[in-house]
Amino acid sequence: MIKQSKKRLVAFIILLTFVIACAVSVLTVFGKEQEEDDKETSTSDVVESKSVIDEQIVSQTATAGVVSMVAEGLTVEENVVVPTQAKEYFNGWVTTQVNLRAYPDMNAPILTTYNFNTQITYAEYDNEWVEIEYDGNIAFIAKQFISNVECNYEDFSVPEHRDFKSYMDYRTITNTSSIQYYIQSNYAYTGEYGIRQVNDRFCVAIGSYFGVEIGQYFDLILENGVVIPCVMGDAKADKDTDSQNIFHASGCCSEFIVDDDALLSSILLHGNVCYACEDWNSPVVTIRVYNENIWN
Repeated sequence: MIKQSKKRLVAFIILLTFVIACAVSVLTVFGKEQEEDDKETSTSDVVESKSVIDEQIVSQTATAGVVSMVAEGLTVEENVVVPTQAKEYFNGWVTTQVNLRAYPDMNAPILTTYNFNTQITYAEYDNEWVEIEYDGNIAFIAKQFISNVECNYEDFSVPEHRDFKSYMDYRTITNTSSIQYYIQSNYAYTGEYGIRQVNDRFCVAIGSYFGVEIGQYFDLILENGVVIPCVMGDAKADKDTDSQNIFHASGCCSEFIVDDDALLSSILLHGNVCYACEDWNSPVVTIRVYNENIWN
């Protein structure tokens, strides 16, 4: 009986030892897994934190770079930094009344018009256009109308400021051997307001006081600042002008050559070219004579 009790006690102790050993083993494994999980979580947090910091550094660096690039004349388009090629600028003068356009195309909107011999500062755009700064933006002029040489001129003050501007029909020029007739037959056309024009300049006759030759360029500068571009289409005979050879008997110093059949009705009504448009209704104060003519 005692022997059986001892056997049962030994068996119980062995079983208990086995159970304890299993429990210890399980706890050990669980502890290691928990430690690994904690380690992984800690490492993940560090990596994520490092990524955030790196992004902030990159963002700050990029921002600083963009600011620096903009300061150096570069541009940013849709978050992409695009270098702008440095432009070399030149001084130039327009060779006719020329339109300044919003973009490089003959059909582009006209921003303003420059008078002959106006000085500009321009950069090359391509083989056909130059670009200039205008009203804070870039605008364009056809390259063919730009010269790198200024046209010389002389200004003559008109002693009396009279706003009357007479006219004559171009068909009254009948001497077929004259330069005037040759110009009307081969160069002139009926243009704006029904006035005859050559190279977009209005054909006008003035007195010999101004020393202008047939075909030569000159401007009528009005009291209000408007400039009328002209070409000498005929000469007023000295016998038909005052003692200084400035004013015609009608009281005008400028006689426009027109096409009566196409002349603006307001001019016909008043007999005065001042009524071609509102801007022209002002006296002539200066005649600017250029060292340029239609033959050049």
